[in-house]
Amino acid sequence: MARQYSASDGSWWSETLDGKIVNSSKESNFSSYVAVGVFHHYLITRDMQFLKMMWDTVSQGIQYAINLQAPTVRFTGQGIKMARLIRWRCLQGAVPSI
Repeated sequence: MARQYSASDGSWWSETLDGKIVNSSKESNFSSYVAVGVFHHYLITRDMQFLKMMWDTVSQGIQYAINLQAPTVRFTGQGIKMARLIRWRCLQGAVPSI
């Protein structure tokens, strides 16, 4: 499962092979893409338990990407938007429109 592969800071290694790190750089887009995948999974399955189980991974990944932004840059990535929708869904119990 995806959450077992993210680092404790929410980042993801650029490349792994058979569980070993091949490229130790970290990509901000990798860390926020998980939000998109989790939300799409929810839209297909309506599995609320999955959303709740994955929230820490999604939240940490999004925070990792946000922490990399320059103070003068406003981050508006798709992953951030999806994470906000997922969080809203977990808290409100209703599916927001996209």
